[in-house]
Amino acid sequence: MHFETNAAPCGRAGHSCTLSGDFMFLFGGNNSNETFNDFWKIELPMCHFWEKIETNVVLGPRIGHQIVTFGKDFFLLGGRSKHSRKFITDVSVFNCQKNTFVKIEKDWAKLWEKKTGHSAVLWDRKIFIFGGLVEKKNSKNGMLLLDMTEWGNEK
Repeated sequence: MHFETNAAPCGRAGHSCTLSGDFMFLFGGNNSNETFNDFWKIELPMCHFWEKIETNVVLGPRIGHQIVTFGKDFFLLGGRSKHSRKFITDVSVFNCQKNTFVKIEKDWAKLWEKKTGHSAVLWDRKIFIFGGLVEKKNSKNGMLLLDMTEWGNEK
């Protein structure tokens, strides 16, 4: 299926997508020339046009990250720069209603190792993160659990 659009993200790999309601959101990725930190959304299933989302914070360009939807928030987890190979340490949250990113300062965010290429899913108010490449180490087969039980009650 191909859709004509006025604006759209360029072709890329290493990006991450998530769903919220009837929209698919895309962040980051790379092609052979550039690593991206752009953020886009498209309404499903029509797919008539992409909309670039302007946010309050410029996050570093990255590949190998994950985005997990939790309510009206997206959690952006890790990744690395393709060209500098620098691992990214932040865990950030994007609020869909306000179009804002905030870096997380919760205790569990401090447990986060610089990681790329991992997988993450939400289940029963918990984010499970498996595997990935950890900076200066080999691939990991460990599981990290971020308990979201209190998220939203303290914002």
